[in-house]
Amino acid sequence: MPKFQEEQEKQQQEQQEQEEPKFQEEQEKLQQELQEKQQEQEKQEEQKEDITADYYYGLGEGLAEFPPLTTAPLNEFTQFIVMKPYTWLVEKVPNLTNFLTVFSNLINNYNGAIGGGYLRRAVQSGDALQFQNADIDFWFLTSTDLLNAVNFVNQGHLVEFHQPELQEIQDGKVLYSWDLVSKTSDIPNIKLQIISRLVGGIENILSQFDITNAKIATNLNQVAVDSRWEGFESNKFVNIDIVQPVAIISRLLKYLYSEGEPFKLNGLSAFKFLTWVGPRVSYSPYMQQLYDVLLNASEVNYDTISFIEPYLNGLNLPTEEIPPVNLPLTVSLM
Repeated sequence: MPKFQEEQEKQQQEQQEQEEPKFQEEQEKLQQELQEKQQEQEKQEEQKEDITADYYYGLGEGLAEFPPLTTAPLNEFTQFIVMKPYTWLVEKVPNLTNFLTVFSNLINNYNGAIGGGYLRRAVQSGDALQFQNADIDFWFLTSTDLLNAVNFVNQGHLVEFHQPELQEIQDGKVLYSWDLVSKTSDIPNIKLQIISRLVGGIENILSQFDITNAKIATNLNQVAVDSRWEGFESNKFVNIDIVQPVAIISRLLKYLYSEGEPFKLNGLSAFKFLTWVGPRVSYSPYMQQLYDVLLNASEVNYDTISFIEPYLNGLNLPTEEIPPVNLPLTVSLM
């Protein structure tokens, strides 16, 4: 009996010795899988935060679908981008050069261009120095130019401004932003933004913008602008070229707002907006309210849709495409 028990214990010990490495291997494998899953979730959350920033704050002219440092491709709207002499812009904003030469090193040494909403506002007002804390968006020809420009700003080489807070260069970063405080009352404080979603020729970059009214840029030598830009601006129309998921509401609020004569969507853009809102009414009562307002509106301006602004962050709309819905035959927005 003791001998039998001894053999049993020996067999159990051998079996345990065989199973322990296997069990340990399985545990390590499970732990590695959990760690990889957690890393993937963290990566998705970071991407979601980047996209949310683009959606709700309009960073990079509604370019949330592009990963960082993408070379801007041609698209159907590139054909509308034309080049004009810099004097064309100076005639509209006489003191523009006095301000933009502050950034001449960024432009000349690193193949940079200033583009987007700031230039539009400057042309509207005729004054380049009117806006305190205005967003000045920079775009660059290559990723090397862009990263060198980030280092240039970080090192305090924009000497008309105080030393800014360091912006760390990171893989996957879509925006480098500095709140620059001017050393003199002659130059306003600004928010300088280097948009790192796209690099490349300024014509291709502008063609990716969602709203035509944003498609203007300069390198202090030439002006790249959409050939339709002056017509829309002078007639107080905002035109949507590309409907960006979720971003479209905040973008329209930004571009429809005017301290002077109000802007409104042109007919085609109003219809595009309505057809985007329609499939999303089930996601929020505010989207249903917006849809009802649009169905009964004769035009879409800032006042038409501004009621939804306080609720933007809580809409939680899907970012993927949603099948369109049939619109009533009585729609006025045509």
